[in-house]
Amino acid sequence: MSLIFILSLLCLPALAATTETTATTAVPTTTAVPTTTATTAVPTTTAAPTTTATTPVPTTTVAPTTTATTAAPTTTAAPTTLATAVPTTTSQAVVTLPAEGSGKSWFDVYTNVDGVSIYFDGAYQGTTAQGVLTVEWATTGTPPRTVTGEKSGYSSASEPLPAVPPAGHHASVYLTLNPVTPSTGSIGFSSTPKGANIRINGAFYGTTPHQVNHLAPGTYQIAIDYPGYQTYTSTEEVVSGKITYVDAVLQAVEQYGTLSAKSSPQGAYIYIDGNYHGTTPQTIGGLVQGSHTVELTLPGYTEWSGTVRIYTGQVTYLNEPLDQIPQPASGALSIASTPATASVSVDGVSYGVTPQNNRLVVNDIAAGQHTVVISLAGYEDFSKTVSVTAGQTTTVDATLTSVGTGSATIESTPAGATIYLNNQNYGITPLTIPNLAYGDYTIRLTLDGYQDYTSTITVNQGATTPVSAQMVAVPPTTEAAAAPIIPCIALLCAGLGLVRLMRRE
Repeated sequence: MSLIFILSLLCLPALAATTETTATTAVPTTTAVPTTTATTAVPTTTAAPTTTATTPVPTTTVAPTTTATTAAPTTTAAPTTLATAVPTTTSQAVVTLPAEGSGKSWFDVYTNVDGVSIYFDGAYQGTTAQGVLTVEWATTGTPPRTVTGEKSGYSSASEPLPAVPPAGHHASVYLTLNPVTPSTGSIGFSSTPKGANIRINGAFYGTTPHQVNHLAPGTYQIAIDYPGYQTYTSTEEVVSGKITYVDAVLQAVEQYGTLSAKSSPQGAYIYIDGNYHGTTPQTIGGLVQGSHTVELTLPGYTEWSGTVRIYTGQVTYLNEPLDQIPQPASGALSIASTPATASVSVDGVSYGVTPQNNRLVVNDIAAGQHTVVISLAGYEDFSKTVSVTAGQTTTVDATLTSVGTGSATIESTPAGATIYLNNQNYGITPLTIPNLAYGDYTIRLTLDGYQDYTSTITVNQGATTPVSAQMVAVPPTTEAAAAPIIPCIALLCAGLGLVRLMRRE
């Protein structure tokens, strides 16, 4: 029974040890012979010669004094029992235990969504799978204080970590990440035919196909127009974080005719229903059947205005002589802008907007100095002082400059990383993102098998900000191995077998 007790004591440290605990068990072999004195020697170390104790038995020949090589023999004598020497050297069962605090333990980090990047005090530890990440930690290491979880499209979450558990044990911590709600939405436009003009609440936003981003949530009035087609109109709702799609199938104006306009002298500006259509002589098609108001103007001449009727499939001819003003006191301005649809004012008086692929002509401008201002939402105002000569036309061409926008060129090694600016997905690397409002942005790149790349960039007006990211591969996660239970069971079974054998003898 004392042997079982000793074996039990040897098993207790082994059960508490981690995978790094080495348990070496050596069970001394005893040969039991009824009439012979058994002497056990373990030749692992050399010790000073000692005398082997023998047990006198009536029918046993006492063994002569023998020099045995033992590390530290222990002699057990009993009147009717064979002598058994139990060595206490390294040949007996040895459990190597780590020094106190030198083992390993684990933190189990649970998250409500998968794919969360876990950081301990800012140091990356891995990514959760099936809602958990197990992080191995040395008990002698510096205790971590805070765990943080991050995932694209979700707000980050942080919690204080519990104390480092004892060697071989686990501690749990739970993180809840909430989806990030975008603050703006988008409208994607397409049309048949392509190239139609897009207007949102009356403002020009380009031609189809096109997507307009960064729109505040709400209701917008949409108009899509194309020459020779009826204008498409609708009311659309913009929702944060979503794209509203508008696909306009424009209906051709089938009943139209043509106007051939001439004047004497030539070069008069032609206006049909208030819209500029170039200078005489000019043939203008795509006019809807019916009556139209036509104006012919030329600096130094009296303006002509009248009504003409357009017939389907026919050409209506107009040829008007203009009366010269003997001493003209006014001239004209011919104005164009890039982009078009910009508002035009002269000396603070509004004269309409610049047309697409054409010019805005402003007549009856008194001779002398005048200030022309051209403005368009999202662009800097264009202002210029021009001199108007009586009886002549002064030309003004304005190229508008975007207000407060720049761009960012983003690359990564390897390529194919998903780009997030302020948590909004912009595509994958490499990519140039134009028309960004100037200011600071939080950029995050994600790629399977790599740690997230995060940084802060500054977009400057009229400039391109370069970003080059070197992605770092995610280190493999080491899982804890099972404690050495099987060797302990084997040791106990061997001890029980030895006791049964001794009882038989």
